[in-house]
Amino acid sequence: MRRWRLTVPLVRSLTFLGLGGALLLLTPHAAQAQNMSLSGWFHVIWADPLAGANDEPGPRYVVVDDQERWTEIVLDEKQVRALGGPLALNRKRVTIAGEWERNLPGSREGLSVHQRRLRVGGLQVEPDVGAPLATSQTASFAVSGAQPWATILCRFGDSVNPPSWPKEYFAGLLAGAYPGLDHYWREVSYNKVNIMGSVVVGWYTLSQPRSYYVYDQNGDGFPDLDFQRAKDDCTAAADADVFFPQFVGVNLMFDRSLGCCAWGGSTTMTRDGQTRAYRVTWEPPGGYVNQDVIAHEMGHGFGLPHSSGPYNATYDSDWDVMSGGGECTPPDATYGCIGVHTISFHKDFLGWIPPERKYVATPGSSQTIVLGRLRRLSSSNYLMAQIPIGGSTTRFYTVEMRRAVGYDKQIPHNAVVIHKVNTTLSDRVAHVVDVDNNGNPNDAGAEWRPGETFSDPTNGITVTVNARVPGGFSVTISSQ
Repeated sequence: MRRWRLTVPLVRSLTFLGLGGALLLLTPHAAQAQNMSLSGWFHVIWADPLAGANDEPGPRYVVVDDQERWTEIVLDEKQVRALGGPLALNRKRVTIAGEWERNLPGSREGLSVHQRRLRVGGLQVEPDVGAPLATSQTASFAVSGAQPWATILCRFGDSVNPPSWPKEYFAGLLAGAYPGLDHYWREVSYNKVNIMGSVVVGWYTLSQPRSYYVYDQNGDGFPDLDFQRAKDDCTAAADADVFFPQFVGVNLMFDRSLGCCAWGGSTTMTRDGQTRAYRVTWEPPGGYVNQDVIAHEMGHGFGLPHSSGPYNATYDSDWDVMSGGGECTPPDATYGCIGVHTISFHKDFLGWIPPERKYVATPGSSQTIVLGRLRRLSSSNYLMAQIPIGGSTTRFYTVEMRRAVGYDKQIPHNAVVIHKVNTTLSDRVAHVVDVDNNGNPNDAGAEWRPGETFSDPTNGITVTVNARVPGGFSVTISSQ
């Protein structure tokens, strides 16, 4: 396959160039930045801090080259929005140019590849034609059919105590009966997705102590997970028991803390003679004691970002497993907090909402529709409405109807819920519309009921909830 290389003149202003269907981004200081060039597969890995974490890190971006070496990269996310944002790059093959960050401990030359981050000066998306992973790493994130995961249980080499969770616990967590994740994903996807064929293997004892995998990588005094080392050694330990190409994803379960967080995303990996993309989660004990956390991380594996309220908080929305996950009242006796459904934008992103069940408003229209409850396909009513903002394809409102039954019994109330979406953001792409602006997207300010109207006069958009009708709510949507 032909490789596209960065051979254009360096400039000092933001420039976008089309090269054979690819795009190149240069930052304002690209002339100083491009002393390193790297090609490989771009992956997004999302962080989810657990109790007691020191911070709330944003997504991590890595490029995995053809020798399966990882390089963490630092993007100017605002400038990448012109390419569709980081989510549009996820699982694409890219060539990047930049320089090693200089604010890490020690000299640049003395740092290992596990401690260096490349600050991007230029980025080019390579053509998909001829790419070995084209079928699984195209722009579409539609997910359907059997999606088996290999769940691998790994102990650090210096662990003393035996794990507290037997294999049977994880087998139940993945099971086809409530609240097992096979059962969960079937309901959430309208039975378009299952995880049949998933397996649990381990516990394996790794050859290295925890400090080999979790250590201070950026000089802030806090330990960070070395994703590549943890993934490489844990999957290698299971290699004799797992034929990896049979699985779409890998849950890596560790017996002790991984630093701040649980993590979910994807990587490119060669196992059993095949190179392909795998969905991956990295889970400490705090990650697998609650079903909603594992569902959340698997959602990241499917390619979903977080959602939230319109505030500076990631986990404040109980309308989405990809945010707060639900109210958790009461928790399950075995599997803790049980996740609610994900929101309509995410279901549509994964290809689960049939086109005929999605209403898209056109400019100059006013239409009354019936929104059915998002959790099921029991009627012919719409499952969601999408209202473009100013004719944009990346900025729009979504409207959905939620009812507190099934997994959604943990949502705040029965109501119509509106999200404002910007797909070019790096994370928290969808924000709950909360008109009282009180910092709580789970109260009456975010719940739309008969007789209430949401209005965006700047963009000429109104959503009126008319009445409750059989199977849902009658809603009138107007767009100038």
